[in-house]
Amino acid sequence: LVCQCLFLLTSGITLVGHDSERRVRVSPCEDAGCYSRIINYNLASLDQLRALTEASESCDQFVRLECRHIRFLKEQWGWWVSRDGFKIQSWGGTPTDSGKCACGERGDCALGLSSCNCDANDNVWRSDEGFLSDKSSLPVKEVRFGDTRDVPVEIAFHSIGKLRCWGQS
Repeated sequence: LVCQCLFLLTSGITLVGHDSERRVRVSPCEDAGCYSRIINYNLASLDQLRALTEASESCDQFVRLECRHIRFLKEQWGWWVSRDGFKIQSWGGTPTDSGKCACGERGDCALGLSSCNCDANDNVWRSDEGFLSDKSSLPVKEVRFGDTRDVPVEIAFHSIGKLRCWGQS
C-alpha cells in the first residue's frame, strides 16, 4: 500500500488523510445533491484503500455537517458516496442507508424529527456528526448536499475525518 499514511505503532491504527479534513463551506445551490465534493486521499487510490479496509478488522471515518435552514436526509437532499460509487442515505453514528443521523438513531433530533438535526430547515445553527463504520463502504468518496442557495440564510459546512483502520481481519 503506497500512501502518505500515519502509522501509530503503539495502537496499531492506520490513518489516511485527504483534502477535506478541514471545515469546507457548501457552495450555494438549490437542487438535491447539487453540491459535490470529491474526497482526494493523499497518494492512495480507492483500490489501495479497499485493500486496507478488507485487511483490517475495523475501520471508521468521522463526518460532520454544520447547517442552518437547510434540508438533509429526510427528503434526500444530501448523502455521501461509498468507495464503490453507491449513494448512501445515512450519516455518522447510524447503520448504512438507515436514512438517519445519530440523533435520529437516539431519538433526540431537533424539533422531534426522526432523521437529522439538519432536517429542521429553520434559522438555528445545528449539526449532525458521528462515525461511519461500515468498512465495506469506506472510505467516503464524495459528499453531496443541496438547499443552500439562499445565502446567508441557508448555509452549511462539512468536514470529513481521516480514514482510520486497525486490527487484522
